[in-house]
Amino acid sequence: MPAVGPEARIAVVIRNVVWVGIVAHLGFIPMFWLLGQRPLALFNIASVAIWVAALFANRRGRSTAAMWLLTFEVTAHAALAVMALGWASGFQYYLIRSFPS
Repeated sequence: MPAVGPEARIAVVIRNVVWVGIVAHLGFIPMFWLLGQRPLALFNIASVAIWVAALFANRRGRSTAAMWLLTFEVTAHAALAVMALGWASGFQYYLIRSFPS
């Protein structure tokens, strides 16, 4: 069995989680809009675009670039949501999955 390198493992992870991220951010758009958090709703439109860009980058064999796009998006999203909604919102917990194990 051939060894699987880090790039291949990153590609598999992204392929398996990208749709969850797209659907989640699509759901955040109306939620933030209804809560009166227009900037967060608009940011989530950009977030969906970033997740879709990561999907296409991953499909084109650019999984490391896709990983960095998603790392930026998750970090920026968590930071903006915590600044707008406060620590009690729990958005800071999205960063936990970003820590290397």
